[in-house]
Formats: sequence, C-alpha cells, structure tokens
Amino acid sequence: MNKSFSIKQALCLPAPDIKALIQGRSIAAMPRISLSPGNQQFALYPCETSEGYYRSNFLAIAQRAVASLDAEQVLIKAWAECSDREYLDNAESFNILSQLTVWTEEALQEMLK
Repeated sequence: MNKSFSIKQALCLPAPDIKALIQGRSIAAMPRISLSPGNQQFALYPCETSEGYYRSNFLAIAQRAVASLDAEQVLIKAWAECSDREYLDNAESFNILSQLTVWTEEALQEMLK
C-alpha cells in the first residue's frame, strides 16, 4: 500500500551515510538541531564528508558515493524519521556505536567536538 505525505524539512547527511541507509546498514546521524523522536520526518539531503571517517569494510562504497555527488543538482533518494535519540558521554559508547555503524570510533568522537 502506498502512503502519501508531505516532508517539510531536510536533513543534510554525508552522501555515504545515505547510501548506507539505502543498503540497510546502520549509521549514526548527529544533526546540529534538536530532534523529537517519532514525529519528525526528513528528506535526506546528500553532502560531502571525509572518506577517512568510515570503517574499512565500507570505504569503497563511501568513495563511490562522494564521487557521484553533483554540485549542480541534488537528487533526494531517501527520507527518514527520528525514532530515538541518545546522548553519548563516554568512550565506551563511542566504541559500541562504531561497531554497530559504518563510522570509525575516531570519526564519532571528532563529529561531536
């Protein structure tokens, strides 16, 4: 069954992250705005990122995703809904999150600076 709805907000995520989501992988999204779980939907807008942030088993996919970005035109391929949020406050959290996502532990720490 197709369900139609309007999305009024866009969340900029690195292009490789969007590719990972489309493939069914887990990512860590760290927006600069406060999100309310369960009731906010976003178009996912691709942007560039440092390819060195990704785990080695995802690096080739990340490089292709960044190479395919077009500065003239943006293609929205996915949308997301905020279903939960957590605040990270210790090194163990970064280690665990890194193991569950495409990001390296160092990248997660750098993004939160």
